[in-house]
Amino acid sequence: MNKKIIAYIFLFIFSIILRILIGEYVYINGITPNILLVTIVIISVIVPHGWLSFIYALFCGILNDVLYSKQIGYHIIIFIGLASVITYARSRLMKNNILFCLLFVAVATILYELFSYFLFGYFTMGVSFVMLMNRTVLPGLSGNILLTPFVYIIYNRLFVFLSDEKGIV
Repeated sequence: MNKKIIAYIFLFIFSIILRILIGEYVYINGITPNILLVTIVIISVIVPHGWLSFIYALFCGILNDVLYSKQIGYHIIIFIGLASVITYARSRLMKNNILFCLLFVAVATILYELFSYFLFGYFTMGVSFVMLMNRTVLPGLSGNILLTPFVYIIYNRLFVFLSDEKGIV
């Protein structure tokens, strides 16, 4: 089997382990960091070939929809769209960079929460936009931003070690 495919499978299993270990026990103001969203951004920044990040986003979306959501397909669409935007921006703007990764994690978290707000109709339930920002977006954003450098370093080193690709070491 190809060494890169083994690296991707290992990184996917590692993200599931992170989601189970950290995601269930770490809370910031009652909100858990969205570890799968962070890992999709990191994989899309680290991986040189875009189609592999789409497959990774597809499997993360399926996992998140089946285990943690009542709507099948929502996370798949969001994660694949996110991977496509990051892959396009990576090819046009920057290469493997932690600041670029932090910027995309922040934007992706805000967009993810806003799409959830409008798609699921929280505004019709009496949840105001200010309440959404204070109770959901800001704690989720802070958790994802704090988690990103650690996961980025781990993933980058694992990817370089397992696949002999160039990365920031």
